[in-house]
Amino acid sequence: MIRRGRDRDRRDDGTSRPRSAPSESPYLWLPILVAVGLLLFLVGPLGSEIQEPIDTIDRVLIYAGVAVFVAIYLWAIPADLAGRGRGRAVPATVVLALLGVGISLLDRGPDWTVLFLAAATAAGRITPSRGALAAIVATAALAGLALLAAGRPVADAVESALEVSLVGFVVLGFSQLQRTARQLELTRAEVARLAAESERARIARDMHDLLGHSLSVIALKTELARRMLERDPRRAAAELGDVEAVVRTSMRDVREAVAGYRQIDLDAELSGARMALSAAGREVTIERPSDALEPAADALL
Repeated sequence: MIRRGRDRDRRDDGTSRPRSAPSESPYLWLPILVAVGLLLFLVGPLGSEIQEPIDTIDRVLIYAGVAVFVAIYLWAIPADLAGRGRGRAVPATVVLALLGVGISLLDRGPDWTVLFLAAATAAGRITPSRGALAAIVATAALAGLALLAAGRPVADAVESALEVSLVGFVVLGFSQLQRTARQLELTRAEVARLAAESERARIARDMHDLLGHSLSVIALKTELARRMLERDPRRAAAELGDVEAVVRTSMRDVREAVAGYRQIDLDAELSGARMALSAAGREVTIERPSDALEPAADALL
């Protein structure tokens, strides 16, 4: 299960350590600052609006609309860029675009294209991408139509529509890159987890093979030495010497297996099987093809 926010990874010793979320990258603040800095372009039309001879009620409505616009924009865009505002892009786009149309029609003097640029920024954050494309095109069309209705020249309306489209597509491209980066980080974490599990499985498998074989030989040799202790002490000592050799070999193999240096070898395993069966009093005949096997087949056998 993928957890959002701050997750915890497992160390090799079984303890956990915090893992920073993808949204905590220091580079994330750059697009947030750019998005918030877009609001600075409101200074131009607001300054022009002050000089316009319009009714007081319309002026109050324009100021109130701009205040609501800024509040909604700051509520939706920075949080969404930081990965904490999922689902805010759609309502923000609708409200911002409608406010842009209303303000443009109330005050036909200044160029309020910046409002539609901010709305396109919200539209570029919509998922899936098809919805974002449709929202960007609709916002650009509203910008052009609003400027035409406000009495602006056709060339200015087309230029504003193209600017809004360009900003929306740039934000959409950044959004896609951000989602891809997050998915890659999750994929890297999953690959690391699978690699750790594979390594643990390898060590467990090697330990099972090594210790199972070695302990079987030790048990048989020890039992044989105990039976020979009174009848043939020299044979018993020889068997105990074999036990000591098996123990030392097993210790070396365990260290190599943990370090990843030990490679499974068919000849070595056959030799160990011969030793175990001989210790149990069984005659062993091994017939092995003379042709060399592939390393994978050799290890599997």
